[in-house]
Amino acid sequence: MLNKIIKYFLENKLVTILVIVLFIGWGLVTAPFGWKIGSLPSDPVPVDAIPDIGENQQIVFTQWMGRSPQDIEDQITYPLTTSLLGIPGVKSIRSSSIFGFSSIYIIFNEDIDFYWSRSRILEKLNSLPSGLLPEGVQPSLGPDATALGQVYWYTLEGRDKEGNPTGGWDLHEIRTAQDFYVKYGLNAVDGVSEVASIGGYVQEYQIDVNPDALRIYDIPLHKVMMAVKKSNRDVGAKTIEINKAEYLVRGLGYVKSIEDIEKAVVDVHDNVPIRVKDVGVVTLGPATRRGLLDKDGAEVVGGVVVARYGSNPLHVINNVKEKIKEIAPGLPKKTLANGVESQLTIVPFYDRTQLIYETLGTLEEALSLELLITILVVIVMVLNLRASILISSLLPIAVLMVFIAMRYFGVDANIVALSGIAIAIGTMVDLGIVLSENVIKHIDEASPSQKLINTIYNAAAEVSSAIVTAVATTIVSFVPVFTMEAAEGKLFRPLAFTKTFALIASLFVALIILPTLAHWVFGIKINKNAKGKLINALLILGGLIIAIWVSVWGGITLMAFGAAWFITEYSPKQNFFTKNLALIITVVSVVWLLAKYWMPLGAGISLLWNFIFVAAIVSVILGAFYLLEKYYVKILHWCLANKVKFLMIPTIVILFGTTVWVGFNSMFGFVATGFDKVGVNIRTTSVWSGLSHSLPGLGKEFMPALDEGSYLLMPTSMPHAGVEQNKTVVQQLDMLLANIPEVELAVGKMGRVESALDPAPISMYENIINYKPEYLLNKKGHRERFKVNKEDQFMLTSGDAITNEEALEQGISEDELIPDANGLYFRNWRTHIQSPDDIWNEIVKVTNIPGVTSAPKLQPIETRLVMLQTGMRAPMGIKVFGPNKFAARLEGSKAFMKKLCQENNIPTAKFKICSNQKDVNKFLQKSKMPIVVKADGLAAGKGVTICKTKKKVIEISNQIFKGKFISSKKLVLEEFLEGEEASYFLIVDKNNFKFFGTAQDHKRVGQNDRGPNTGGMGAYSPAPIINKIIENKIINKIVKPTLFALKKRNNPYTGFLYVGLMIKNNEPYLIEYNVRMGDPECQVILPRLKTDIIKIILSSVKNNLKNIQIKWKKEKCMTIVLCSKGYPGRYKKGIEIKNLNKIKIDKNIFIFHAGTKFKNFKFFSNGGRVLNISSLGWNFLTIRKKIVSSINKLNWKAGFFRKDIGWRIIGH
Repeated sequence: MLNKIIKYFLENKLVTILVIVLFIGWGLVTAPFGWKIGSLPSDPVPVDAIPDIGENQQIVFTQWMGRSPQDIEDQITYPLTTSLLGIPGVKSIRSSSIFGFSSIYIIFNEDIDFYWSRSRILEKLNSLPSGLLPEGVQPSLGPDATALGQVYWYTLEGRDKEGNPTGGWDLHEIRTAQDFYVKYGLNAVDGVSEVASIGGYVQEYQIDVNPDALRIYDIPLHKVMMAVKKSNRDVGAKTIEINKAEYLVRGLGYVKSIEDIEKAVVDVHDNVPIRVKDVGVVTLGPATRRGLLDKDGAEVVGGVVVARYGSNPLHVINNVKEKIKEIAPGLPKKTLANGVESQLTIVPFYDRTQLIYETLGTLEEALSLELLITILVVIVMVLNLRASILISSLLPIAVLMVFIAMRYFGVDANIVALSGIAIAIGTMVDLGIVLSENVIKHIDEASPSQKLINTIYNAAAEVSSAIVTAVATTIVSFVPVFTMEAAEGKLFRPLAFTKTFALIASLFVALIILPTLAHWVFGIKINKNAKGKLINALLILGGLIIAIWVSVWGGITLMAFGAAWFITEYSPKQNFFTKNLALIITVVSVVWLLAKYWMPLGAGISLLWNFIFVAAIVSVILGAFYLLEKYYVKILHWCLANKVKFLMIPTIVILFGTTVWVGFNSMFGFVATGFDKVGVNIRTTSVWSGLSHSLPGLGKEFMPALDEGSYLLMPTSMPHAGVEQNKTVVQQLDMLLANIPEVELAVGKMGRVESALDPAPISMYENIINYKPEYLLNKKGHRERFKVNKEDQFMLTSGDAITNEEALEQGISEDELIPDANGLYFRNWRTHIQSPDDIWNEIVKVTNIPGVTSAPKLQPIETRLVMLQTGMRAPMGIKVFGPNKFAARLEGSKAFMKKLCQENNIPTAKFKICSNQKDVNKFLQKSKMPIVVKADGLAAGKGVTICKTKKKVIEISNQIFKGKFISSKKLVLEEFLEGEEASYFLIVDKNNFKFFGTAQDHKRVGQNDRGPNTGGMGAYSPAPIINKIIENKIINKIVKPTLFALKKRNNPYTGFLYVGLMIKNNEPYLIEYNVRMGDPECQVILPRLKTDIIKIILSSVKNNLKNIQIKWKKEKCMTIVLCSKGYPGRYKKGIEIKNLNKIKIDKNIFIFHAGTKFKNFKFFSNGGRVLNISSLGWNFLTIRKKIVSSINKLNWKAGFFRKDIGWRIIGH
């Protein structure tokens, strides 16, 4: 059957031609690139930059002005959410309550139709029981769009006839024009779901009531409200007929001026009417607003156009622009005081068409380059110019057929969908190569008497089944992609569709169209006769004309082809060069064209160097393929003769690839574990650690960030900041941003637009920053060349010549440059700006304003996607200090810490991790008493018991195994180390650490360190026992191995690190880690710190510790803890601590409240450890006396403290 179809189209070339014309014409009609060809209609594939991967979501928005978030949560959000849960197909509901309004996000299952879900919600809202919501509150359904539908933002500005800003308009005037003219006009555009306003002031009548007047007239406030309400209405009546003419009688009463309200009667006293103006003052003023818009530091009025769900964004934007042209002449005008006529003008500041065109331009260029590379590879490898033409003709026809399928299968054109075509190019070319190679083979082997049409049919029929099988297997391999759901399905299904369309289209072209084209192409014969001479002479002449008037490259190529024919035909010496001269010319021409469009070395490097670079790459790659082809038989013989050696190659490749993917530690961790069992630690060797660091494993990212050409700066201010404060900050941000040379425009939004899609509070800013592209682009998103002189200076329309750097300094605009296809690209960025990341760094530098959080690097569409996925939330860029969850297990899991010590040879007490009583008994048989029992999963000293007998160990272990501590049923047994305890402190970033003090504390509750353990009874710093020798051992044997071990597990430690040590025979042993400063140690370390601790913490957060110097005071410090009597056992709370004010607090004495409660201007005990009193001095004995003297001034008989803190150092 398949061969009959091939034969039919091969024999009926007219039908084939009609099919080709049909698909080319139809493809041009549906192509997403906006091609306009003659009288052909246009029905393009819907276009957007990226696919909408948001959830199937609807929004119910309810306003209740002036109400607190808690009121709205209790009376609107909660009852509405519970009512909406019963709607069919609902997956989940997210809601938020903000001052003045409630937003409820209803997420439906992916198989639920978007508009069906809206109708179900409307039914539910219409059937809500009466009394469910407060009186006058009416929930509404949000627009039929998603946050990605915000495709066009604009401002309304006064401009003169030349388009220059004029000013002279009040914000309320502009807002009125926006709300009652522009908004309605744009709302009527096909595909627009909503036009939301922001900025300016909405005028309203406001009444300032005089309370004294109300009291005098005995009028309650609600009477004034009712009087105003009743006075603002028309009264209907009947018709009357006079002289056979009918008249409509009605009472006119709508308020049209301040006087109308002033004359409204509130009450009547003694037949005297009391009017509104008698009890208050009526004025025109601005309504309460929760959002504003700022442009380059000046407040403006604007709006956002939201495209309807499922519409073509590019089509919608173009329609909006047409509508703007239509309504622009009708916008208000006025003559200013200086005589200039100013008219309100719609000025866009975010227009997604540029991003869409850049996306299409990128894909269009990529497809063109792939086509060129394909021609190049086929020519070099097949050594047949006709075959390369045949194969290359397959691609454009197949791509146009893909556009047809996309249009009618509802697949939008975006970066992902069009990438599917680019990915399929290789397979598409393979089909053409298989067919062309077989045709060439059959032509070479055919007898002279055999007709060419029969030869081509036999060649096509021979490989047809193989081609179909190859395509079918590739299509089947993409079936799992079609079954993806949720966001990943929306992201990758378009790619699967377009790749499948491309393969089916290429199969059709290869089997139906290519045989006919092959018959024509291989049937052309140009002999050494007058006809050949004439054709090639015309080629040379035509090439000369084209080189002068159209394209130098095209003209020279045609002239070279014409000359090549004469050389090949009439050269007395025939060699490889003369026989393949046409092929060589084609290769050089294609490489030149490839270099011109690709510019791999950058647009700033000359075309010649780019050509040399591309030629070198092409030579190496194709040379390698040529050698493989030439020596393939010999290589195959060697592989078959040396199977084991050959199979080592793919084995090594698979092993290495897997290691790169999952990471060296994950791949070979079992080797290190095996060595651990025989007592050898290979993890700390340079080879192992080097490989672990070099091959950590590939990172994971659901969707990489795209270059949108814009940034979205989203900092926040303090929650209590008002409208005026936030307005000032937004204006400061925009002015700072506008001064960056690479920034084209900065527009800031504070709060929300009047749309359910934007629930932002006034403390949230959105600054859209449009930065200039690296090189000037044309309207299609392609780089544009401009005329230069011999010194590569750009020529201006004024006749002057100027360098690129000088043009940037002087602010030369695109209109002043002269376009020239043979010129140079004009670079918009300064020399030190090499990427968009550098522009973001410039933005971060200038936007460091007090009272405003920093912001993560975001882009408009990327942010909308984040908001869609997380319920309209986005990262706020608040800096977080401290380790992540994994690294925090240093303190949170004693078993984890001990394993880390074991794996990295860190000196610590002998231990065993036990999960049952059998493990405990085994450890007891080999160990001496006392033994320390530590419950796993508890921080610091919690769950730690020192046991002097085996019976006690078994008792405590049983309690832990039976769930005494809810967080853990596992424990660590370790030997009891004798020596002197000390603490060593660090502050760490991802790459460096800095010393942050030493201290020694007293854990035991009684004098001379006797009695039960506590959280700490006192401490002193610095620790005398830690000298330079011991410090070096701590760093090299404990700190560095720990930090490196965490880093190689892709969880580098950051923050404060407390190293609890036991010093025995001048050797440090690790007892515990705390991922914080520790108490009471921090009370003796922080008073000694001279450097600002905020700067130190920020340097850690920014991974910049190496550039900060931490300075310390020379004095020593001690702290003594006051505890409630009975601590660490039972104790009483709520006992007043008197005479605290008698302790004189100065730069050398400090009081830390650890467990106090302040009530009625008095302090009461509220814990076991209640107060820490710290003091600085030059020796510990003097310091201790000073602290004890201060404590004795207190009147608190319910407390106690140790008087021997520092006894080891002081001697008593």
